[in-house]
Amino acid sequence: MGSLLQERRYKEARSASTKICIQGLTQAIASIKPPQLQISEAAAQRKINNILCFL
Repeated sequence: MGSLLQERRYKEARSASTKICIQGLTQAIASIKPPQLQISEAAAQRKINNILCFL
């Protein structure tokens, strides 16, 4: 039973670190703003988040 708990904690920690990594990537991608881009930053952020949720 203890090993199941350890496995769950490991998965949760891994998930948390993955989320932090994705947030960093999202911010980096969002900071790239080509001049011809006609999309609001909030809309771009939502699109990026939607894409990253599938990874």
